Amino acid sequence: MKMEPLQEDTEGYFFDVCTGLWEDVSKQPAVRYYAGCYMLTMAAKYPDIKNELEVLFGEYYTQSLSPSIKRIFERKLTQLN
Repeated sequence: MKMEPLQEDTEGYFFDVCTGLWEDVSKQPAVRYYAGCYMLTMAAKYPDIKNELEVLFGEYYTQSLSPSIKRIFERKLTQLN
């Protein structure tokens, strides 16, 4: 099943939802992983939000994730810069 891309106005809403899921460190790591992946995808498309992600992917928000998942996000953030 192929998913249709989101409309530009819907992307902003979905980004906000993903940010809320990411910031809730009590959520399951898999939920936070997929939310984080979408946030990074959006940062590649809209470079203005890169600075915001540096804070959101800091130690507080990544401490509950496995070391391998942390490294994935670190690499993706480095690729954005």
